[in-house]
Amino acid sequence: MSSALRGSIEHFGIADVFQFLAQQRTTGTLEVDAPSGPIHVRFSEGSIVDAAPGGRAQSEAGRLLVAWELLPADQLEALERTEETSNKELRELILEAQKVSAEELREAEDFCTQETLFALLRCDRGSFQFNPQPVPHDRNTATLLGVEHILMDGLRMVDEWSRFEAQVPSAQAVFERVAPLDGYQKSVGGPKDPRFAQAERIFDLVDGETQVARLVERSRLGTFDATRLLAELRIAGVIDVVEKERREKPEKLAVATVDAVRPFRWMLGVAPAFGLLLMIAATYPQQGPGERAAVYSIETTPLDQARLSFGTLRLRKAVEAFRFGEGRWPERLDELVGAGLVESDALTASDGRPYYYSRRGDDIVLLAPEQ
Repeated sequence: MSSALRGSIEHFGIADVFQFLAQQRTTGTLEVDAPSGPIHVRFSEGSIVDAAPGGRAQSEAGRLLVAWELLPADQLEALERTEETSNKELRELILEAQKVSAEELREAEDFCTQETLFALLRCDRGSFQFNPQPVPHDRNTATLLGVEHILMDGLRMVDEWSRFEAQVPSAQAVFERVAPLDGYQKSVGGPKDPRFAQAERIFDLVDGETQVARLVERSRLGTFDATRLLAELRIAGVIDVVEKERREKPEKLAVATVDAVRPFRWMLGVAPAFGLLLMIAATYPQQGPGERAAVYSIETTPLDQARLSFGTLRLRKAVEAFRFGEGRWPERLDELVGAGLVESDALTASDGRPYYYSRRGDDIVLLAPEQ
């Protein structure tokens, strides 16, 4: 490829870009200007070498080593300063410091690449540019990441992501333990289930203070698996989200509660009946028919809409995966079932109405039943 390839993700999806670069066996750097910031993916003869925000693969790997408590933060800063004044790369300097092994450094590099690619596959806005250029690396060609595997596995994760994403509000959310892990243990078939060991790792990290992004890093499980486990633990009732107000002002809230109760102590001692009336009066507005109807009407409609939206997204990703695997668009949605991409119940909404699917030349139209 003699000239740069550029375009818009809205018009040419990132999966299509990856597939094109793989087919052309290109070598160079794909630079993506995503809403979350710039992302660089390096290719060697159509395979992926590494990926990182802003092309800082080695710095990101070093940051992960600090997060995993394998490398002191002040030492990483010193090594980065040394890199600026020497002819050595940060990776080489980290290994020379003999604080981490080559295997641990490689794990951090691979973790960074997997996380970056997963974030990139979820991106539906932005622009990209591919620059053909030499990509030096010390990896064995057989260990490079194949685009086809990345796309199939990544699209599956993006599809499943919509099923549990709502349980984890954001990467800045904080969880706390609210019950023993026994409840989750029963739901997965006991402690011998492989998922239980991973869930136990996440559960041990939940402390009511650490944000989700930090939990993901410390668990070494990746955003997809760690978020899925947090969602499952929340559904099982063993963890829950800490309210933002209580997290930001715990001491002030505690003092306010004590101050508010102190003036009424004498009444609680001499007039228990009056105290009971106060409690009933305080809870009554929350149980009124008007309030209850409002709560139900707010929660039900968005949930139904979300299910239809998630179902549509899941089918669209399955259709795209079919196209990548078969080289054509499916004639009918039931071909997705035969290809093992979705179950038959995914072709209809919860009330049995089928999704609308139509081909339009080189594109498709896929709509939820209510549309």
